[in-house]
Amino acid sequence: MNSAVADPAHYQVDVSITRYEKGNAFARAMLAGLGQIHIDGDVQVYAMPEHNRTMAFSVQKTFAWGGIYGGTTTIEDIEQSFAESIANALTAQGEKGGAGAAGTTASRK
Repeated sequence: MNSAVADPAHYQVDVSITRYEKGNAFARAMLAGLGQIHIDGDVQVYAMPEHNRTMAFSVQKTFAWGGIYGGTTTIEDIEQSFAESIANALTAQGEKGGAGAAGTTASRK
């Protein structure tokens, strides 16, 4: 989000995972909503080199689809979507989809 005419700004982004649950693939395959995958985290953004906090928000990602799709989706698949949610929040873009996108929540602090 740096302007082409200004000096580039430097930021440090810290992500703390506060919840990491793999869920149960068999339960997801049997019935949607069971064996859910959850990844939650807190994000802090600091302007550098002063290390002044400029932004803080939380991201929650839940995946609860059932059937074959739910049974074959892993937490590693959801990690990519979680990271994309953070990048979208940092660059003020909307949710672009991906595995489990319907269960993404970002809230600013």
